[in-house]
Amino acid sequence: MKKHIIHFLLSIFFLANISCARAQMKLVTSTNDNFWLERTVNPAENSSSNNTILIDTSKEFQVIDGFGGCFNETGYEALQLVDEDQQEQIMKSLFDASGTDFNICRMSIGANDFSLDWYSLNETINDFEMTGFNIERDKKRLIPYIKSAQKYQAELKVWGSPWSPPIWMKHNRHYGGKATNMDWGPLYGDNMKEIYENNRFITEDKYYKSYALYFSKYIQSYKEQGINIYSVHPQNEVFANQLFPSCIWAAEDLSEFTNKYLIPKLKTDHPKVEVYYGTLNNDSIAYVDALMKNTKVKGVGVQWYGIKTIGAIHEKYPDLKIMQTESECNNGLNNWFTAEHTFDLMYSSFKNGANSYMYWNMILNEMGLSTWMWRQNSMITIDRFSKKVSYNPEFYIMKHFSHYVKSGAHLIEIKEEKMNLKTLAFKNTDGSIVVLIGNTTDQKIQTNLKVGDRIYELNLAAHSISTGVVE
Repeated sequence: MKKHIIHFLLSIFFLANISCARAQMKLVTSTNDNFWLERTVNPAENSSSNNTILIDTSKEFQVIDGFGGCFNETGYEALQLVDEDQQEQIMKSLFDASGTDFNICRMSIGANDFSLDWYSLNETINDFEMTGFNIERDKKRLIPYIKSAQKYQAELKVWGSPWSPPIWMKHNRHYGGKATNMDWGPLYGDNMKEIYENNRFITEDKYYKSYALYFSKYIQSYKEQGINIYSVHPQNEVFANQLFPSCIWAAEDLSEFTNKYLIPKLKTDHPKVEVYYGTLNNDSIAYVDALMKNTKVKGVGVQWYGIKTIGAIHEKYPDLKIMQTESECNNGLNNWFTAEHTFDLMYSSFKNGANSYMYWNMILNEMGLSTWMWRQNSMITIDRFSKKVSYNPEFYIMKHFSHYVKSGAHLIEIKEEKMNLKTLAFKNTDGSIVVLIGNTTDQKIQTNLKVGDRIYELNLAAHSISTGVVE
């Protein structure tokens, strides 16, 4: 009898400890001085704080498809600066479940501003049948880059968009466009200003048909390399008129090409590939409205400059997927100030209805320069001379979301009182709750976080980003 009583008491003790462990919150916090500090927080019986964040786990909003970055030639070149073991560690940190666990990533179809120079996948003039189409250039950098990610993320979803079509498909016969307030003489010669006018696609039937074939061949060529393209966006930054590869599309032209040519072609050749409008880099909901007439797109891709439209798009077109396609590139300083800004962009995107979020340059060298001389941020920096690998603040901002918020999660309801915090909550498919809290003020803030019937007392440092996980 005594033996049974002991076993009974031990069972109660064991179950109580399991219950306590499940009730704990795992909290990870990053500040300018310390990144990724982990601790556990036990539920509080009583709390002295009047500030409360209430999480309503029953009220769900949009599904979260995932997170990622962009495969660029300059990133691959930077990765080659270190030995194979270091390369593997870097790619693991980006794509393995132990790291940022990226599951959706972007690539450019032809050159972008972080390619080593201009190219497209067919510069054979007037080759409307695309007999000269090839991806030989991509086999040197982009394809090995993507395959190195697939080692850790076998189901990686890759999507593509062109910065510019082949130059013979444009009115100006050039990859770029006119830049505002630019002194053209020293850079290109006085005659180049005229060449940069009319940075638009030639909107004729034979060009449209050929360009749709261009996309189809791109998808097929990558499939033959073991990379399944899951989505395409017809144009990066539809309003970009830049020195680097770019092309402007009027809404009616983009709609005509997408719906009359691209979607029917892909439906025949690659029926599983999704087509998004994008990427949109303006705050004009009228432009989106013009696109949405009689359309069959899966969603809309919104670049950081168009972030103000996300809420309006989600409200007017709730069935459309919304992808935040490119986080703001900033100035190459890779400091905590710009990391907080990226958190603000992510907060705004998801709060207003985004389903996924893309960073821009995952890896760059210490200069962070594009071929067209624009210095930008990156998640990881590799020094060309010392070979030092630095994980920058925005690496941790992305990880605060992507490491814990899994594909299939839903944004859930938050009720806040008396605070200057920026808070998001997600419910994963396994039932775990993930809470992101940004305290971007100059003051430490004490608050309660209530999840179900449990209350957690938190002291949030000034200028901190925290992720709480409750199983």
